[in-house]
Amino acid sequence: TERMTRLNELSALQSKCASLPETRLRNRPSYILFTVGDFSPELLQLSNKPGERLYLVKGKDLLSNIGK
Repeated sequence: TERMTRLNELSALQSKCASLPETRLRNRPSYILFTVGDFSPELLQLSNKPGERLYLVKGKDLLSNIGK
């Protein structure tokens, strides 16, 4: 079965970023999530909000231009 990347994985990434020692690294970060499966509807909806700075990339999107 294909794996689905969910909101809790974004939350884990945000927590890790919040614990970084340098303030400049925590100030308005952008988040990029990669998946070989699919993204949950909640993540897709969140990535469409302009201020969220969330980018979602599927593995098939990365590989679709190889060989062209």
